[in-house]
Amino acid sequence: MRRCAIATAVSVLSLLIGATTADAVTLTVTSTSDSGAGSLRQTIAEASPGETIALPASTSPYLVTSGTIHVEKNLTIMGAGASSTVISGMGTAENGLEIGNANVTVDGLTLTGMGDIALDLTEGELTLSGVVVTGDGKETIDGGGISTSENTTLTVNASSIESNQGNEGGGVFIDGEATINNSTIANNVSQHGDGGGLQSRGTLTLSGDTIARNTGHSSGGGLFVEKQATIVNSTIVENQAMFGAGIESRGMLTLLNDTIARNQSGGPADGGGIAGTATATNTIIAENTDKEGAVDNCRDSLTSNGPNLENGSECKFSIGKANPVIGPLANNGGPTQTEKLLAGSAAIEAGTNTGCPTTDQRGVVRPVGPLCDIGAVEFAPPAATTGTATSITQSSATLNGVVNSLGLGGLSWHFQWGPSTSYGNQTPNTTSAAFGSEGVAATISGLPAGSTIHYQLVVSDSEGTSFGADQILQTAPSVPAAAPPAKCVVPRLRNLSLKKAKRALAKAHCTLGRVKQPKHLSRSQKKKLVVLKQSPAAAKALAAGARVQVTLGLPVKHHKHKA
Repeated sequence: MRRCAIATAVSVLSLLIGATTADAVTLTVTSTSDSGAGSLRQTIAEASPGETIALPASTSPYLVTSGTIHVEKNLTIMGAGASSTVISGMGTAENGLEIGNANVTVDGLTLTGMGDIALDLTEGELTLSGVVVTGDGKETIDGGGISTSENTTLTVNASSIESNQGNEGGGVFIDGEATINNSTIANNVSQHGDGGGLQSRGTLTLSGDTIARNTGHSSGGGLFVEKQATIVNSTIVENQAMFGAGIESRGMLTLLNDTIARNQSGGPADGGGIAGTATATNTIIAENTDKEGAVDNCRDSLTSNGPNLENGSECKFSIGKANPVIGPLANNGGPTQTEKLLAGSAAIEAGTNTGCPTTDQRGVVRPVGPLCDIGAVEFAPPAATTGTATSITQSSATLNGVVNSLGLGGLSWHFQWGPSTSYGNQTPNTTSAAFGSEGVAATISGLPAGSTIHYQLVVSDSEGTSFGADQILQTAPSVPAAAPPAKCVVPRLRNLSLKKAKRALAKAHCTLGRVKQPKHLSRSQKKKLVVLKQSPAAAKALAAGARVQVTLGLPVKHHKHKA
């Protein structure tokens, strides 16, 4: 009986769980007001665990102005996109979302104007996707945009944390575990402490991120690492702090295929790029300076776990001093801005494939050549393959080929052609925004008949110009001019048999016309018939095939006259 009761209870529980999962619904916020029916605050309060709260696109922000909204149940808060759904605190104090003992996902919206922390994770897990956190925080709190406590997990994907402020960790303050992918942390300020963009006292993983133009009052303008951090395929540039303008490392820092450049420290040898220790592979630390403009890449010697590149000697890298030749921070494709390698960079084909990520920060496949490049961005000029010409005539042909944007599209192409490999002619430039391989074709005309033409595909983008192999086509030969039609020059037919007359007419390009002959002749007489008259007369020139009429008769005997 007891076993049966237990089984029944389990079955009922299973049904209840199944019903809860099946009946999960999406609740839609219908009011932009701070509170009341349909507001975000009220909808979260009424939601059941596991449900989704939808915030439709709105020209007015959804207000959070009367205090922090506490989220203590598993929820998904879904906007219509960061530009269409905005949650605003209007600059009032102590507001934003506080997540406690819950697993919460926030997707596709902007949080702005929070006078305190925009997203405060005190317990549980928080996942952000396509979220903008901007204009939040105040100088007396840690983590103006996002703050996490110990034993929490933060995941950030394809998001932007910009223009926030705090005491420490102006953009993000991490005290638990955090993974940030394909995101931007920029223009944040730590007003009194460390970590202008981000401060981590826990375990941090950055992949495909850009940390730029942040300011740290003391150390770590871009980020401050106190415990453990791994940074892969990331760009850390143009940050400022007194010490460790790019990164201040006081724990275990691992760098793989990163670009740390153009950061500025506050004094001589204070670590414009990095202050503290790190293990680096395929990483550029270059063009970092102090406030006087002197080279200041590293305050301390770093451990090289493979090739790295600096334009000074402070980091003690194996390649030593070399010019990285990198461009400015710009949109070079991909989800974040980057500083790409330019032609002639010492970082091109200078890395190791051991441990090299399969793509660069933009998503371009590595390696383009035999070896991975050093830095966050792979040098990827376009590729050109010249194909076989088609539709070849005496005077025209269609040239074919394949262009391949090894970067992220935005290239132009043309064919150059001529009687030799000097070419001398080209088809119009054509642009293509395609990513990957694309077949292309162009028609050329005005070619000499029976001639040899060399041609070659040329493709260019912002990373360089590539030339396909030279190919050859042969135009069709000239067709000989048709001979003028033959004329019928009437032959002399007199005294020829009909059979011989026909043969003579055919040879002269004439045909036999009407034939007249005497009647009532014997068979032997008919065999003796010859041409006595013809019309037209002999030697007359007519059009080919002209008909000649003949009159047949018995041969006329000529008698000799006696003297």
